Amino acid sequence: MPGHLLYLGECTGVVVKTEGRAAYHVGVTDVFSDMAFIQKIHAPNVGLITLGGHFTMSPEIAAMACNEFLELEIVVPMHFATLPVLAPDARQFVAGSSAAGSKFCHREAVLLCRRG
Repeated sequence: MPGHLLYLGECTGVVVKTEGRAAYHVGVTDVFSDMAFIQKIHAPNVGLITLGGHFTMSPEIAAMACNEFLELEIVVPMHFATLPVLAPDARQFVAGSSAAGSKFCHREAVLLCRRG
């Protein structure tokens, strides 16, 4: 209905576990300190990380989340370069996540997908 708000639920992420692996899809969220608890409790080694910067974390904040709260072996950046208001690419994320002294410094472990 025009003029009325429609509740679509809470912004949330999800952890999917299989034998010996766990993946954390951050959903449409920003950085939050409970990501450290998700890492400690579920030990995800794969992360699907949003970095569009308008509706979600920016590339720089996403890199900080990976460096400070998560210990991922593989990261798949998502929700960027799909709308004009979003970050145009993942280069800032890759640079930030592989900075000297970061916990997550596996530049080769960032999987970049092409649009389309």
